[in-house]
Amino acid sequence: MSVSLAIMQPTFLPWLGYFALIQNVDVFVLLDDVQFSSHSFHNRNKIKTSQGTQILTVPCRRGKRPICDVEVVNPAVYDKLMRSITQSYAKAPFRDDVNRILVPVFSDKHRMLADLNCNLIYEIAESLGLNTPMLKSSELDVPKIDKHLRLLQFCEKLNATEYLSVPGALSYLKENNPFVSSNVSLKFFSFEHPVYPQLHGAFEPYLSIIDAIANIGLAETNKLLRKGVGPKLSYKQAVRQTDRDDTTRSRPIAQST
Repeated sequence: MSVSLAIMQPTFLPWLGYFALIQNVDVFVLLDDVQFSSHSFHNRNKIKTSQGTQILTVPCRRGKRPICDVEVVNPAVYDKLMRSITQSYAKAPFRDDVNRILVPVFSDKHRMLADLNCNLIYEIAESLGLNTPMLKSSELDVPKIDKHLRLLQFCEKLNATEYLSVPGALSYLKENNPFVSSNVSLKFFSFEHPVYPQLHGAFEPYLSIIDAIANIGLAETNKLLRKGVGPKLSYKQAVRQTDRDDTTRSRPIAQST
């Protein structure tokens, strides 16, 4: 029996590609025991307003620590975040879908960033009808060794026969690819950002998924996840595509899937 696995850090209100990856594997691991990076998608993301894109930020305590140990500075921020989102999408046709997802999670006033991010991801995935089991790396007892080899150890721990990687990981897998001498097949996820009806002028890609939900609703957003997915790529195909993209076009900075 084949089992596909993907591993991603739990980011704040992720974009479409993140949930498309969840949709396309049998098991998904939230990598919450790696180093937190402030001013990253760990604690911020983008939405669209009448004034252009706006960055939503969850203020967190500074210091070198894993994501699972990062504290939210002031739980009062949740009310501010909800007001910003409500105002930005006041004219969106499916704003109530967003509210039904966010209000219960924000109302819990999570003290820990990982709890906030993971619960948002759980709620969004469930609302979209995604039933992929999700596990936290901090609860799997996989040693914190070389990050390349650790990917393979997660696969072995969860009996995965295929590891579905995001293209961004190719840069360090080129240096050390532990899957070459293993029984686990390494594939790369392919996702082309789809266009959908959006408020406030020209289409803006790579926003939080709540932008799509507010504008087209949960059912159409689920279809959108499938629309953007391309064929899985082998290691060699991913290298060729990355080299081609680097030399033939300039792409906007996208969120890590």
